[in-house]
Amino acid sequence: MCCDCVAANMTSSAYNPLRSSAPPEYKSGHDNVVLLRAELKATVDERDMLLCELEHLRSRMDNGRQLSASGPVSRRDQSYDWLKSQCDEVMDELHMLQQQHSDMVGLCFIIIRISVCDLT
Repeated sequence: MCCDCVAANMTSSAYNPLRSSAPPEYKSGHDNVVLLRAELKATVDERDMLLCELEHLRSRMDNGRQLSASGPVSRRDQSYDWLKSQCDEVMDELHMLQQQHSDMVGLCFIIIRISVCDLT
């Protein structure tokens, strides 16, 4: 049952607990059965309306999950890009340190040669 149909049924029922502040007085006999049936119908209609609202909320949540499911993909892309840039920076720094190390080793060999030459 659709929410619109349930809402139409709610307005046509004899007793609606959502509109009434207090239940009507119970009478004896046949009137009680009619009143109880009306209350049952109103309760069933209210249940159907709440189930329909629940279904709409669930579908909205599912849509939100589908939207957010595409969100983490872009976050993953952003994370990948960020990690790649960090890796590139670290690799550049590593190459610079390797170059400095090579330069220092070369200077050490030069200093050792000079000192060996001075000793001879």
